[in-house]
Amino acid sequence: MRDLRYILLAGAIAGTLLACAITDQVGEERPDEVATNVAGTLDALGSNPDTPVVEATSPDPEISPTQDSIVESPRSIVFTDNQNLWVVELGSAPRQLTFDGEVDRVRISSDGMKIAFTRRSSFENSSELYAINSDGSDERPLLTRVDFNGLYPSPAGTEGFDLGHLSFRLGTHELFFNTLEVFEEIGFRKTDDLFMIDLDTHRLSAILPAGAGGDFVFSPDGNKVAIIRPDSISVVNGDGSDYLPEIFNYAPVITYSEFQYYAQPVWAEDSATIAIALPSEDPLANDVFGAVWQIPANGDSPISLGRIEGDFYFTQVFSNSSLSPQLNRVAFVRELDPPNQGELYIANVDGSDEMLIETGAINWVGWAPDGRHFVYSVDDPTDLIIGVDGGEPLFTVEGLDLQWLSGDRYLLLSGSPGDWRLIEGRIDGSREVISNPGGDFIDYDLSD
Repeated sequence: MRDLRYILLAGAIAGTLLACAITDQVGEERPDEVATNVAGTLDALGSNPDTPVVEATSPDPEISPTQDSIVESPRSIVFTDNQNLWVVELGSAPRQLTFDGEVDRVRISSDGMKIAFTRRSSFENSSELYAINSDGSDERPLLTRVDFNGLYPSPAGTEGFDLGHLSFRLGTHELFFNTLEVFEEIGFRKTDDLFMIDLDTHRLSAILPAGAGGDFVFSPDGNKVAIIRPDSISVVNGDGSDYLPEIFNYAPVITYSEFQYYAQPVWAEDSATIAIALPSEDPLANDVFGAVWQIPANGDSPISLGRIEGDFYFTQVFSNSSLSPQLNRVAFVRELDPPNQGELYIANVDGSDEMLIETGAINWVGWAPDGRHFVYSVDDPTDLIIGVDGGEPLFTVEGLDLQWLSGDRYLLLSGSPGDWRLIEGRIDGSREVISNPGGDFIDYDLSD
């Protein structure tokens, strides 16, 4: 979702402005050999999406992070500043890692040691994927535009392929990503595949072929991946083994455009189940509702947890899931007259214990990790309200994007093009500016 929100944020800012006026391996594999290796891996996968074959890897280590270790460990933040890459450890001064511009998107591994980033010479051009150590050493290309366009034959009317969602797997230096098919005129189509690059060995692996992959969300222990497509959810191990296709199927949600809706699963803390708050099929109908489902990750039958009257589409489509991390509470909106006015509610997943939170032009942002605090806006989407389940709203902060560092700390992107602020804040109301990056658009990411 961060990738889609970044694209939408860029478009929103551009609209506002308009209105106001594999790399080297141990064996020294060359970058121009990557496309050949990828093509060979894809050939090995075959055309049956139900039986993908992946490059052999060693078994995944057991990764069992505790909540305390995640909250208390030092946090590193990578961000763009005038299209260069910077990194900062909370409590220290930011450090610049690249100096030749064109940096577009950034991701950092959970241990803060490896950084992946994209370069884009212009907004219209496709990306190139790079890696660098957090100390600034060993910068190298991973995939060039030629490599991306060599992944698949380009259909007529397209300009090739580009990066979609990308994310490190918890406790590893394995960078997972999927791809987009870019149209010649405007827009893109998701390829629904899944790749992985190990930033230690620089080996590229095709985990799932086109049509068998999709958007993806890692389980809390990092060992499983939920694969989301517009009509189904599948599960696969992080190494590509034990692929369970379509353990849950749902009717595609009508979007009245070429855009397709992908459900937003939330993993249970024990990594054994997934839950979703699924919108009804037509979000513009008079009787919209949300259906909450629990989906066992081992392929057992899904369990219906409740059906609630209200909007679950616009609440989630451009934000985070409306389900709390503990899978016991859910946020939704009931529309009012006049148009674009609604009531924000929070309730148990079976619809009981319903509480009215706010009335107005509601924009849901998401839950904090503790499942008690949440963020939304009313009327002005840049006035982010931090609320608490069962209590009055705490306070409002001005910003465009907010990510939680823990249950009581957050990172806020505030400001406007040329005058940005990255702010660390707490739910007691205190705030501290970490950096004042420049440039038209800012991307950032956090270590765990």
